[in-house]
Amino acid sequence: MDSNGRKNRGEHLMENLVETFIQKAGFTKNVNYFKEMTISQITDKWEIDLSAIANQ
Repeated sequence: MDSNGRKNRGEHLMENLVETFIQKAGFTKNVNYFKEMTISQITDKWEIDLSAIANQ
């Protein structure tokens, strides 16, 4: 496995670990915290225009 693959695997492990702490703190996924939302999902949910900071 190359270094990028190892980095991605480590990032996903940390992401899952942090998520368990968030859930233990009483948050509910897709209710009061959201994971890996795309710009279009953010725009649809909160009607925020992020085109100025998005890659066109």
